[in-house]
This record gives sequence, C-alpha cells and structure tokens, in this order.
Amino acid sequence: MLLSSPGRPPGRLFSLFEAMSDPRPFSQLLAALASDRISPGSGTAAAGAMAFAAACAAKALAISRKHRAPDEVAVAAQTRLEELLAKSLQRADVDSARFEDFLRRKNRETAAALIEADQETRALATELLMLLDRIEPDVHPVVAGDIFAARALLDAASRIQARICEENQRAAASLL
Repeated sequence: MLLSSPGRPPGRLFSLFEAMSDPRPFSQLLAALASDRISPGSGTAAAGAMAFAAACAAKALAISRKHRAPDEVAVAAQTRLEELLAKSLQRADVDSARFEDFLRRKNRETAAALIEADQETRALATELLMLLDRIEPDVHPVVAGDIFAARALLDAASRIQARICEENQRAAASLL
C-alpha cells in the first residue's frame, strides 16, 4: 500500500492488517482510499468488507458457543473464520500490490498475476459464503444480526470483486 506508518522509515509501508489494529493507520487508510492515488482502492475496500464479514460471523459463532455445549464442528468453524479474516486482510495487500505492479509494468506476467489474485480473492469469498451457510442454523438468535451483517458485507465484497475481475480481465486481455 501507499501509506507510511508513524515510527517507520519513510517509504516503509503498512498493511491493512496493521491498519485494522491501530486507529491512526486505519484513519490514514481511509484517507488514502478517498484520495486521488491509484491504490489502495476498491480491491482493498472489498477485502476489508470480507474481513469484517468473517469477523461478524466469528463473533456470532463465539457467542452462540457460550449458549451450548462445546462442539468440535463449531470450534473448527471458529478457527476457520479467524483464518479467513486474516487471509482477507492479506488479500487486500496482495491485490493492491499486484494492481500497482500491473499498472507500472503492463506485461504478460503482471497481467497473469493480477488475474490470479482476483481468482484467489473470489475463491476466499466463496469459501466464506459456504461457511456462513454451514454455521447459520446453529447461531443463537441473539446474534442473528451479526450473521445478517456478515452476509451483507460479504455480498458487497463479492459484488465489488466481481466488478474488479471484469475490469481487470478487460485490461489484461490483450496481454494474456
């Protein structure tokens, strides 16, 4: 990403993951999203929405687990949601870097890397949707809103990512 973090040497960048854990970088990330810079952009916003979706689902599952006996399936799903949250944050950084690289050096290699990043992000969204489908029936009614939020955020992330994929396919078509 294009943002530097306080206390780091100039030019040293931070990730969306760091931005989510410290309010100063998060504010800087939002300012960068609103800026005229090419990146971060909608891909970072989509990945962030996907991370929030995974977090909402993890919260719903964690609270639901308090209301029932321990269950290996729920524990495994909780672990996977936490992994998907982290992977979503990583996707933001990978997608942003590959998009910037493609814009700087438009060639077959950067085009293929960009398309691959898009496919990996879409696969992650598909996995999160399948996991939501699996856990929703076991979610306690008190946190049904968290599952609703997870689905709404994931839907937004998926729609944004689908549009990005279309645009990137068009931009890379002549190089592949």
